[in-house]
Amino acid sequence: MPKDSSEAETIPSWMNLEFLENVFKSDNIDEDFEIKSFDIKRATAAGDNYLSLIYRATVQITKRGQSENRSLIIKCQPAGEAIQKVTKNYELFEQEARMLKDVLPAMHKLLREANVENFSPFSAKLLYSHFSSTLQVIVLEDLKESGFEMLERTAGLDQEHCMMVMRKLAQFHAASLVLKEKNPELLETLIDPISEEMVEKEFDKFFMNLLTDLCGEIEKNNEELKIYIDKILKISERAAARWAEGRKRIEKEFSVLAHGDAWVNNMLFHYSKEDNQLLDMRLVDYQMSLWTSPGVDLQYFLNSSPAMDLLVDQTMFIEEYHTVLGETLSALGYQHLHITLDHLNQLFEKRGFFGMLSIFGIRNIVMVDDENIMDFDKIANQIDVSYKFSKIYMESLKIQVPLMEERGWLVTA
Repeated sequence: MPKDSSEAETIPSWMNLEFLENVFKSDNIDEDFEIKSFDIKRATAAGDNYLSLIYRATVQITKRGQSENRSLIIKCQPAGEAIQKVTKNYELFEQEARMLKDVLPAMHKLLREANVENFSPFSAKLLYSHFSSTLQVIVLEDLKESGFEMLERTAGLDQEHCMMVMRKLAQFHAASLVLKEKNPELLETLIDPISEEMVEKEFDKFFMNLLTDLCGEIEKNNEELKIYIDKILKISERAAARWAEGRKRIEKEFSVLAHGDAWVNNMLFHYSKEDNQLLDMRLVDYQMSLWTSPGVDLQYFLNSSPAMDLLVDQTMFIEEYHTVLGETLSALGYQHLHITLDHLNQLFEKRGFFGMLSIFGIRNIVMVDDENIMDFDKIANQIDVSYKFSKIYMESLKIQVPLMEERGWLVTA
């Protein structure tokens, strides 16, 4: 008989034989199959994901007399009632399923048929999804089986990895521009997604408490940053609203389908076995995707995830993104949709305040110590939470905050 993990007490009861059989049937596997055994465990640690729980199911099946091992990723809503309410009310899992089932395969088809150089899929394959009043779940292929891995978040990504991210985002954005021309109906729910309401309504207290505690930490332990305390406190008063504004599209502005949550933990990388050379990457977690300025993804990533020595000069990354965006649009036959590098830089600067909030909010999550992982259920419940800041994060602020001031992003209006 099939058996579940030895850690059964941590595994939801619905993750059982019947559930796995439904997954395999949904994946159009040969009808003649039988699940012989399965083992389910948590696939990520605290701090890796905040709006979902990730499990890995290792399943042994027999198909026409042949034994086969399969590995699945099961993504479901967290146990906390407040986070469950957020994910359900704002249809975050449904949105991700639409991305994985309809939007991304259509983008892949465009790029594949155009023989775009260095094209590889943007995501894992969706195998199954189910949404009800009590359960929100999607099941994906396990990219670990193909050699993809998540990197240590606190180290930050080096230049080679950041360049690959720029190329992947550029292809992603280019394909979305062409898809909107060819099949605009696929993107309708992403033009003004209801998840944007969540950003402002659910996380107002988060930003207020976070920035207040940050100023307290600066006051006690960071003499270099004390001159910025008044500005940071002023920013905290409307930070959530400004964060939401920073993500939204602007009418008639050059816009693309943004991933919307492009930080290091939502990226998996693949290396050659022979010499550990970086070969490929995938983006994961499409719950916050939306149609908006490319500056949203660029600001979010470049201010949250690079290693310390790459925080000062972002020019080479913007230029690489621009080059690949143009090359991809040309290959797709839509070069006329490209923009100039000056225009792209203007779009990037226009989202500078959003980039600043990415430093205060997202980079802190990237750099947080394991013992100080945020409790997002308390945050969603609007409960006061005390925030701690790692030494490496405070060191990065010594670089980033003066840069924000210099570029005019550290503004309170």
